[in-house]
Order: sequence, then C-alpha cells, then structure tokens
Amino acid sequence: MIVQSSKQLLSIISDIVEISNVETGRVKVTLSDVSINRVIDNLALHYSLKADQSGIVFKTKFPAGEHSVLTDETKLVQIITNFLNNAFKFTPEGGQIEFEFEKLPGYARFSVRDTGPGIPEEYHEKIFERFFQILKKGTNKTEGTGLGLAICKAYAELLNGEIQLRSETGKGSEFILKIPLSHEKRQGLNNIVL
Repeated sequence: MIVQSSKQLLSIISDIVEISNVETGRVKVTLSDVSINRVIDNLALHYSLKADQSGIVFKTKFPAGEHSVLTDETKLVQIITNFLNNAFKFTPEGGQIEFEFEKLPGYARFSVRDTGPGIPEEYHEKIFERFFQILKKGTNKTEGTGLGLAICKAYAELLNGEIQLRSETGKGSEFILKIPLSHEKRQGLNNIVL
C-alpha cells in the first residue's frame, strides 16, 4: 500500500515537472536515427507479458524489413508507452489491443487501438487538456494525473508530428501518432502552450 502510494506520488510529481518544463520551453529535442524495429520489439515484449497477466489479447502489426526515423527516441517511446498504458487501463479482461506501425510517404504512423469503453465525442478535444480525466468504467474514480495525453500532444508537436483520436462510446478507441521521417526545424517549438 505504501509502496504503491509512493509510486503514484512520484508519477504525479514527475508529470507536473515535465509539463512545467514543456510550458517554459526547457524541453529539448535530441535527434538520432532511431531503429523503429528495436523500439517496437522492446515495447511488444513488455506489453505481451502485461497482456498475458491481464487476460487481454495483444496484437502487433508491422511491415517486414528494417525501418528507422530521424526523431527523439525518448519522446517517441514516451508517447507510445502512454497510449499503450491507457489502452491497458481501460480495456477489460478478454478485450483486445492492437499496436501498429506503418511507413507512409513522408511520415511514420503509429497507432494503438483497443476494445475498451470508448471516449464520448464531446471529450475528444478535452482529453488532451491538462488534468482532464475520464472515470474508469464501473467505478467512480480516475487513475493517473490527467497530464499524460497533454504531455504526449506537446511531444508530438516538438517532433513536428500530430496525434489523432478515433473513438466511439462502446466501440473502443484508437490513438494515432504521425511523425515525419526526417525532422525539419520549425519556428516556435519552445512556445507550446497546453
């Protein structure tokens, strides 16, 4: 109980510090040639184990061959990890989560699709605002800080990308990250306001 509470408090503090750093322009992008195959393999291994423990079907879909993108690996992994954590949080036992990557002309597309309760349309924009949370189905409580998706949105913008949400109540959700294959400097990166 104490260990769990300590972890939650540490997570809250970490998210608050990170959102503060983003808002004040102290978050920098560190570009490198990132092996998408390595990122995918690491995430797929971790979440396959989590799926087995949770009674959730976890599927991955990726094209054959070696793939890389010029981006900030840490921020890319944090965005995808947040998508996957949310999918596991809201998908019931017996449900399904799909993690997909595809390389399209000019950009890489990552998506996480689940069979959870879905997000009502009136919350599709609000879900990316700071501290906004949706109640977990069947409970009157929320989990987390409500900062994860706000941080994801800011990171996506730092990577010259975008996040999209497709969701219907009762039909699950799909979170999509699109980032360019090559990173071009953009004006005003340090002026992101959440």
